[in-house]
Amino acid sequence: MTEQAEKAKLKLRKLLKQLSAIKGRHTELVSVYVPAGYSLHEMTTQLRQEQSTSENIKSKPVRKNVTTALEKIMRHLQLYKKNPDNGLAIFCGNVSQKEGAESIELFVVEPPEPVKVKMYWCDQRFVLEPLEDMIAEREIYGIICLDRSEMDMGLLVGKKLEPAIHLESIVPGKTRAGGQCLAEDTRVWLSTGEEKPISDIMTGEVLKSYDFKKKKFIETECTDKWQVRKDRALEITADGRRLVSSEEHAFFTKEGERLAKELTLGDFLINANAELVKVESIRLKNGGHNLVDISVKNQNFIANGLIVHNSSARFERVREGLLNDWLKEVGGAANKFFEERKETIGILLGGPGPIKEFFLKEDYMHADVKKKILGTVDTSYTGEYGLNETIERGKDLIKEATVLREKKLIQKFFEELQKPHGLAVYGLQNVVDAVEKGAVDTIILSERLETIEVEYECACGTRKKFTTHFEKNKQICGTCNQLMRILGEKDIIDAIADIASNFGSKVELVSSDTPEGRQFFELGGIGAFLRYGI
Repeated sequence: MTEQAEKAKLKLRKLLKQLSAIKGRHTELVSVYVPAGYSLHEMTTQLRQEQSTSENIKSKPVRKNVTTALEKIMRHLQLYKKNPDNGLAIFCGNVSQKEGAESIELFVVEPPEPVKVKMYWCDQRFVLEPLEDMIAEREIYGIICLDRSEMDMGLLVGKKLEPAIHLESIVPGKTRAGGQCLAEDTRVWLSTGEEKPISDIMTGEVLKSYDFKKKKFIETECTDKWQVRKDRALEITADGRRLVSSEEHAFFTKEGERLAKELTLGDFLINANAELVKVESIRLKNGGHNLVDISVKNQNFIANGLIVHNSSARFERVREGLLNDWLKEVGGAANKFFEERKETIGILLGGPGPIKEFFLKEDYMHADVKKKILGTVDTSYTGEYGLNETIERGKDLIKEATVLREKKLIQKFFEELQKPHGLAVYGLQNVVDAVEKGAVDTIILSERLETIEVEYECACGTRKKFTTHFEKNKQICGTCNQLMRILGEKDIIDAIADIASNFGSKVELVSSDTPEGRQFFELGGIGAFLRYGI
């Protein structure tokens, strides 16, 4: 962000705080937004029509205040030759808190970003949301949403979610016992690469198997074989591969182990290349069926191009190994992603189930990434919807992080003040003097400051002085003893930002919502970190 944009943002933030505190006694506060590129003449025409409509307001005082506010807005619009590049936001109405009293004030904003909404609204409060969105902190937070089947990662920049990485795993779900019976003509892969009907497989014969942990094909020995007679069987087709099994046969799927009778169209099985393939058809076959079951040392083999297993206990160990590999993959992606984005303030970790807590507890992430985790939140979904759900349910964690950042900034400031040669100064004049010496790195201003910089003129010449709105008209020149005439004024944010920009100093605005913020305001509400001692 440019210095000019940062200055405009600081100024607008303070004005919005002032406007948000105003509450009309009736619905007589007018908000007008003129979008960038919109005709001011057309906006004036609309407001003239609204002014005619407001004549129907029953309450005479309210009617008078609304029509006066609209008239004041239209007169102000006539001062512009054209609509400013970013449009306009105008607020006008009776801000007096005394019943029957009138104090019509006009506030005009040329916003730092283009106005996208055209609006006329009359209420007890000014409509500030479009401007508040512009000054919302563009702080960057990382979002991770995962379970055992998939992971999504992205950034929350201000209020905008930017999805970045999507990964999928082949980690099956929890296992349970099931039949391992396959049709007699099922083709089983031998270690030589040949295929042989399962009915012809002999005990001791070496088959081809898949090592899920090492992710490669290995050899395994058939340790047993038996035949089973079933009245019903299922013919399952996935990726063009047909496999007939008992209804109780357990399959590896993307969602976990499922019995053949529980499979549905669209489920994913695992093929001989450890790839997910979609179930295309499931057909029930009645009548007697001679089925064959075998047992192998590695507890899985390849049948009709699909990886099948015959031991729930072994499958659970395989699943644990796959889960560990999956979380390592997620951790590696997170390390690379966030180490390249050091501006990330914190990371939210979400997802359904306990996998996220296990992922956080173990050492899958580097320490500098892990320490940025703000906390975990439970979600119902994964995917991009899960990312949004993580943000929604993690709002309090983000808010705490923002407050914590401000608290740390002020705490660091007080720590520097307490050191014998600490790199910090406070007080308006001390800060200005340090800035003009080029010694200031960062200036801290309290949002509660009501100070202004006023340019005065008297017989002695012109000068600038920091004062308050209440005291600005009472300033006497110490030399000629005359009441000084005001030539112009600036809010302290504008004045300090102007000085800071000349010497490369940054400006930070802090609230008084925390004990540290209130203590800082009581100290004068202005301080600075120094580049070197002075």
